[in-house]
Formats: sequence, C-alpha cells, structure tokens
Amino acid sequence: MKLIGLTGAAGCGKNTVADYLSNHHGYLQMSFAERLKASLSAMLDIPAYKFEHRTFKETVLPRIGKTPREMLQTLGTEYGRDMVNPDLWVILLHEKILKQADRDPNRSIVITDVRFENEASYIRSSGGTIWHIERPNNPHRISSNHESEKPVSRRDGDCMIMNDGTLEDLRGLLNDTSFIETELT
Repeated sequence: MKLIGLTGAAGCGKNTVADYLSNHHGYLQMSFAERLKASLSAMLDIPAYKFEHRTFKETVLPRIGKTPREMLQTLGTEYGRDMVNPDLWVILLHEKILKQADRDPNRSIVITDVRFENEASYIRSSGGTIWHIERPNNPHRISSNHESEKPVSRRDGDCMIMNDGTLEDLRGLLNDTSFIETELT
C-alpha cells in the first residue's frame, strides 16, 4: 500500500490531484476532516456532499452567521484538537486506514487534507509521502489567519507540485512518466 498526503492552500488543486490519483491509479481517497464534515452535516441537517463545494463552504449561513468553513475550522481545531486531543483526527483516520488495510492491503490511499504538522508526521512515519501543492495566483485563495490554513513544513522526501498552468498542464505533470516512476512506484 502506498500512502500520499496532499497539502496546500485552499484552491491549490488538492482535490484535482486526488481525483486524478483515484481515477488513473486506483487510489482510495480519505481525509482527516471526513468525520468532522459528517458531524457538522448531521448538526445542521445539510447533506455532507455540500461540504465539498467551495462556494458552499465560503457562504455565510444566515441562521448561524458563520460560513461552513469557519464552523469546520472551529470544531476541528479549537474543539477537536485543542479541547479533546491534538491527535484526535489522526487517531480516527488511522483507525479507518487500518480497517481498509485489513480489507484490501494493496489498495493505495491519498489523504486530501493534510493541514497540520502532526498529520504530516503521521503520514511520513507510516511510510507515506507528503505532496505540497502550490498554485501561484490562486484565484480561490482564502483570506484567513486560522491555524488550519498555515502551510505544512517541507521535509526531505516530500514532493513539490507547482500548479501554475492550466488543468491540462497539471494532469500532464501527473501523467509524466518520470513523475510517475519517481512518486507513484
């Protein structure tokens, strides 16, 4: 099993890369925030799939006065990490990965939302690789000083993807033979 964790600013292309890995290389997508989004979905009685859409996440919910992104940040960081356990989301995802490995030990996994150093450390210590995705002139960059929006540090062995062209350019990079041989085998 190969394990890849994607990190980068909102709108940099993490989900695009994850979709590509799933569709072309059979990777299973997982996320640290999956259970958090499911919980918020249940609390607000809003379908979970909506939390995957950028426009929805950035729109203030009139009855609450906050955006779904702000609520996810607060519940995930200030409550989950700060009040319960700094490794809460790592522990929960680790359990899910173990169950998946029991079912299909050869299935590779891509984690779409590495936002904290302990999450990156978990992936690296599990034999995985962190892919840093940068997108200069990102039209979807959000203005936030929240801890979850700070970049994860680069370490030896990490992969850097510069997403500075078109969608086809990004797909071309991911499909490049030398990239595949270096990062996916």
